[in-house]
Amino acid sequence: MASHRQYMMTVASRLSRAEPLLQWEVLEYMLDVDMHMWSLRRSMANFDRIMSLLSGVSTIGKWMDGIRNWKNLVTTVLVHILFLILVYYPELIPPTILLYVFVVGVMNYQHRPRHPPYMDVKLSHADFANPDELVEEFDGFPTTKGTNIVRMR
Repeated sequence: MASHRQYMMTVASRLSRAEPLLQWEVLEYMLDVDMHMWSLRRSMANFDRIMSLLSGVSTIGKWMDGIRNWKNLVTTVLVHILFLILVYYPELIPPTILLYVFVVGVMNYQHRPRHPPYMDVKLSHADFANPDELVEEFDGFPTTKGTNIVRMR
């Protein structure tokens, strides 16, 4: 079984031919070589990613509840008509799903990221991290800090 370090070496050897050249530190950070190190900033960022994923499921659930309770008459009637059409013509299910995905993509096009994709400060919570959290995250193992600071953390 190959270790995480061997995978990093394989990726590093392939990226060594890329332009511009990447340093080992960049690859170790990208591939999370020090996975045994816990980071509050990374934990908060991962929690927000999970919550944003689950918020879509929650939104769909609320929308379906609104349809079930007839909160919006036009939406409820249109969804019931679409459901009946798909029951009578099941071969229309794949094109309907593709049309839905296309329409959502067109609607979200205006909200696409305008900054480079490799640096998303909001996604990594780097803008909200206080200096003590960053010092804790980049401190090595074993720590180089005093026992009072470790106790405080």
